[in-house]
Amino acid sequence: GGGVFKADGVCLGDSPGAAPPVSSVGLPGSASASTVGGPGTCLLAPGPIGAAHQLAFSSGYRFSCEGAPGAQSPYMWPLKWTADVESRSMSFGSDAVQFESRGRVWYRLDKNWKRYDIYYQNGTQRAIGQTPCANSTAMFSCERAPQRNTTVLHRGSRMVFLDWHE
Repeated sequence: GGGVFKADGVCLGDSPGAAPPVSSVGLPGSASASTVGGPGTCLLAPGPIGAAHQLAFSSGYRFSCEGAPGAQSPYMWPLKWTADVESRSMSFGSDAVQFESRGRVWYRLDKNWKRYDIYYQNGTQRAIGQTPCANSTAMFSCERAPQRNTTVLHRGSRMVFLDWHE
């Protein structure tokens, strides 16, 4: 069966000098940090982003992260995987494609690594967290051309963007 949401920590403003809430799963000193690969493993990002992301300074994830919602689950993502990806974006209220991209992504969740090769992109990309843009038309807007290839390397809290041509 499913889990139950449980608040962890104190919200800013609820108490003077309180720190923002952070999941205790994998924090140094917790059971999972001491039993699964040492300090820094199994750290999830706080709040809603933690449903899909490790904490940036986590050293990796394990199948047996104690206290994590997916611990020992047969439905958990594999720790190493790759996929061909295709994306199409549309403006709200429209069925016209404004941006499309294709590429291949590799994940090493056990090391908190990601590589994403984008070999086709075309149109107006509007996104938070997109790759750098030399020809931005507005905030969170970039005109992409098909001749540009990009590789994104994500290692923990560091990201590197490489543009290349064949």
